[in-house]
Parts: sequence; C-alpha cells; structure tokens
Amino acid sequence: MKLKKNLFLLLTAIAFVSCDDNKLDNNRINSFPMTIGSTWTYDRAIISNYYKSLTSDSIVNSDTLVIEGTTWIEKDTIINKSRVMVFKTKEVQFFQTVTSADYQSIDKDGLKLFAYTYGGDMSNISSKKALINTTFQLLSNGKMNSQSQINSGVYIYSKPILTIKYPLTTTSEWTSIYPLKIDKKVIGADTLHINGHEYICFKVLWEFPEGNSIKVTEWIAKEGILKRETNLGTMYTIDEHGDSLDKFESIERVTIKSVSIK
Repeated sequence: MKLKKNLFLLLTAIAFVSCDDNKLDNNRINSFPMTIGSTWTYDRAIISNYYKSLTSDSIVNSDTLVIEGTTWIEKDTIINKSRVMVFKTKEVQFFQTVTSADYQSIDKDGLKLFAYTYGGDMSNISSKKALINTTFQLLSNGKMNSQSQINSGVYIYSKPILTIKYPLTTTSEWTSIYPLKIDKKVIGADTLHINGHEYICFKVLWEFPEGNSIKVTEWIAKEGILKRETNLGTMYTIDEHGDSLDKFESIERVTIKSVSIK
C-alpha cells in the first residue's frame, strides 16, 4: 500500500513538473527554425474593401485574391563572412511563377535578415518585398538602411535587420531598421489551429512612425511566423490623368496552412 502511495505521489509530481514546463514554454520562445528542408505552405489573401464613393466611409463591395505559396530552407551560404540560411519562397502570381529568397541567420540578439532576392514585379504593392522597397522608401521619417546589389541579384543590407528578438517573451520589444525604422512589441498571446495542430503564438505589433496608417500584426510560434496581417489603409485607384476613381481599403493576410520542421 505504501509503495502504491509513493508511486502515485511520484506520478503526480512528474505531471506537475510537465505542466509547469509547458507553461514556461508557452511564455518563452528561444529560437526560429533554421534546419535545411523545413517547409511552410501558406495562403496569401489580398482583400480590397471598396467604399460607396470617394467621400463615403461605407463599404459596399469586397474582392479577395488568394495566392498559394511555399517557403522552405533550401541551403546555407555566406554573406559578408557570415553563415546564413536561404529561405526560398515560390508563388504563382497572375499566371507567372515568382520566386524570392531571404538570407537569414541567428545570433545572440535574434533572427536577422542579411539580404534578399526577388524575381517578381517590384511595383506590385501586394507583395512583401514591394511593401518594403516602395512604400517604406516613400516615407521620410526614421533612419534608413541602405542596400547594395551584387552580380547574382542579391540585395544586401548595409546592416542586418533584427526581425525577431530572441528569446521572445510577453514583454519583448525591439526595433527593426528596414529602409524605415519600425518598433515591434509583443501585445499578447494567441492560439492558432492548423490542420488539427495547436500552435501557441505571440502576437507582435509593428509600430510605424507617426503619420503612417500602415498596421502590421504577426503571430510567431516556435515553428516560425504562422500568420501576418497587413492593413495598408485607405487607397485610391486613378485614371490616366491621375484623377481618383475608387476609394478602397487594402488588407493582406498571410496564413500558414502546413508546417514541416526538420
């Protein structure tokens, strides 16, 4: 009887420690997946909510374009004497296949973006690369991070961008200097359900300099960035004379459909 009682106490203690470990794990993410072969598939929805008129605040119509994409860690390489992982992305956009790559590494500060390549139309405002390279460059506030291009078409930042500070906790705050300086902070936790799996995420808000209407929120788990929502605010279509035709709100929502971490 005493043996059974001790066994019960031991199992209870193990269960208590396991729950406590899970709780700690849910409140701290230590790193980003960096193994070759890891893959994320996603949908990128571009949502346009049209207003009744140029002066109206009433939305009367919505259009949604969904683009399927895949990101995978293809290999490692060297950028400015630093070992980085090549995150390759492929999408089919408007009947053409578009590929891009982010060159990223992790050090004591966190996940850093060293360089990128992009094979699509840089004027396409719906893409992440176009958002960084057109919208940000139109803004005058904030410290700029210059870029240089080498013969292979790789654009290298003069200073690597701290995209995610690790360890990531409920109180994390940091600054990412793209062409534009952006402050980021954790605003809470959330749970995403993807293909029957449950992922605990931190919600990270991007804070743009005063005067910008862009709003970005990311959901980051230990399996990577699983969701990103970008609200570009109110926009206008124009005719050949530059006159406004339609007023609309533009939203981009990237949501992971499946994750395979090697």
